[in-house]
Amino acid sequence: MLSAEKTPTLCGTLPAFDGLIKSLQKFQSDNISAFNIIQPGVDKLETYQAATADISAYIIATCEFYFIFLIV
Repeated sequence: MLSAEKTPTLCGTLPAFDGLIKSLQKFQSDNISAFNIIQPGVDKLETYQAATADISAYIIATCEFYFIFLIV
């Protein structure tokens, strides 16, 4: 998910974190016994997601992606 043709892509980072968090939370709700095992991972992903959301490089990479691949 975070790579395109074996090259990491910054513009996919936050959507990938969001998708993984949602998948883990769904798994948690379906498997209550796994809640205490999965929650620390969800917390860490949310911490990483919050930290990357305010980085201007993410915004630039996303804009560049849309310009290069969708407009050109």
